[in-house]
Amino acid sequence: MLNTILVSIITALITALATATITYIGYWRQVAADLKKEYGSRLNERKWKAYMDFILMQSRLTSVLAPEGAEIKAALLLVASDEVVRAYNGYVTLSFQVDKREERAKTVGEMIAEMRKDLGYASKVNSQELWTMLNSIAEP
Repeated sequence: MLNTILVSIITALITALATATITYIGYWRQVAADLKKEYGSRLNERKWKAYMDFILMQSRLTSVLAPEGAEIKAALLLVASDEVVRAYNGYVTLSFQVDKREERAKTVGEMIAEMRKDLGYASKVNSQELWTMLNSIAEP
């Protein structure tokens, strides 16, 4: 009987020790993963600033842009989806053609539609509706 009690106590101790060890290891692995994620986030913030500064510097060397426009274009260049970049390039191409006002408006609507998709929004609104809404923002 004493043997059975000792075996039960030893088994319980081993089980408790194993559980504590696994929990301890799991906790420190999570701490390490969280630290790695935090350091990665900080590094990405530094990269973002450096990349933005580089693009803004280049844009100042190649053209005279309003600072706000340069920052927006630099941000789009870095983070926009391929579809948004293509839509933007279509807009820029039409911007140089005076007789393409209606087509230019359509490309802005298309670019906004692509931005919405890029943000994960499954939209049933067409580019003309988006352009109309955009124009209403500027109205008094």
